Amino acid sequence: MAAWYFLIYFLAIPSCLVSGQSSTFGLKGGKVFLKPDITGHPDGILWKFKGNKVVEFEGQQQQVFRPYENRITLNWVTAELNIADLRLEDSGDYVLEVEINNVLNNSYYALEVMDKVSRPTISCKMNDGGSLNVSGELVCSAEPQPSLKFEWGARGNVQLGPQLQIPLGDEHDDEVYSCSVSNQLSKETTTFTAKDCYPEGSSSAVPITIAVIIVLVLLLGCVAIHCLNDTIK
Repeated sequence: MAAWYFLIYFLAIPSCLVSGQSSTFGLKGGKVFLKPDITGHPDGILWKFKGNKVVEFEGQQQQVFRPYENRITLNWVTAELNIADLRLEDSGDYVLEVEINNVLNNSYYALEVMDKVSRPTISCKMNDGGSLNVSGELVCSAEPQPSLKFEWGARGNVQLGPQLQIPLGDEHDDEVYSCSVSNQLSKETTTFTAKDCYPEGSSSAVPITIAVIIVLVLLLGCVAIHCLNDTIK
């Protein structure tokens, strides 16, 4: 029975370490540092990624393995690993095996590589509830990627999510709304003015039509009066 308890405890150590580890984030094309906390001078260092060797140091020299050639810097004293020119496929779990005074120690690290977010675009759909109740729905869009966060700002208020309902005045409504899109390492913002919800040219179409009607009515009135005067004469 004691042997079983020892075996369960031994097998549980890696899984507990993995479940409790924190993630390190890096931008595609950038660099990241995986920093272990060790005590003593390592006699041997081995970093692995998904079971494959990344870099190995055996006390006198090191060897870097594909596809990390020319992208790896290893500190032989602290075992710190620097990965440059990050690629999306570098995301995943890394294992560090360090030998100090003939004792082998393992530690676990999660790396997530992500793209820089793109500049968002904003579109508007008008909802006509009558001349006194016109509103719009703003939609913020960006190139999709994991962990995107959308945030609206207007009148000192903040609202999360890609959609925002707004009240609309007339075609001269100068209220400005901003949408920010972010992930853990980058952020982009764009703005939108409420009057841009109105289709181009629509704001002047109604006044011009009314003016034409008024002119026609006046002309018809003048013609009618002229005809009436001719009849009386």
